[in-house]
Amino acid sequence: MGQYQGGSWEIAIAKKRVEKWRSKWAILKVDDFEDLVHDCLVYWYQERNSYDPSRGASEKTFMAGVLEKYLSHKKDALLAKKRKAFFEAKSLDEFFDEDNESSSENHKYEPSIFDDPKTSIDVSVVIQKLEPHQKEICRLIQGEGMSFHQIGKHLGKHHSYVYREVERIKEVFEQEGLKDYLKNF
Repeated sequence: MGQYQGGSWEIAIAKKRVEKWRSKWAILKVDDFEDLVHDCLVYWYQERNSYDPSRGASEKTFMAGVLEKYLSHKKDALLAKKRKAFFEAKSLDEFFDEDNESSSENHKYEPSIFDDPKTSIDVSVVIQKLEPHQKEICRLIQGEGMSFHQIGKHLGKHHSYVYREVERIKEVFEQEGLKDYLKNF
């Protein structure tokens, strides 16, 4: 078997698939565009020998399908990682730097709004007070990483509907003394 000579058509297909998936799934924007294209091409390089012309698809169609599968798995893995991170507990001795949105083990825990007994309400209790469609919006923002426009399309509603519902969700949290919880919502 000779050395593989990739064509520009392969790069074009990879770029097109990455653009499509990144426009649909914001979570894929975690990786740089060029890095994701490179990962797709590496995956294609590993899978290209499984192409069987007798199955009726062109090599380009087969490559597009292979990359669709790769990007779908990549998206699912990133979403699972994001959900897992959301539920992982942080040490109360660890300081959370709100400016950098990261924690540092070099700092001791500093008091926050949640230290006040009046505001130590469990967030899940507040979420239970929301309407079912508001809970779904929270899930799509937090769990799926969707933008307001994407949520509107997903729900079959105009994006202004999503903005209004988010404002109502914020009001519920504010009434419960958890306004700071939704700073970046």
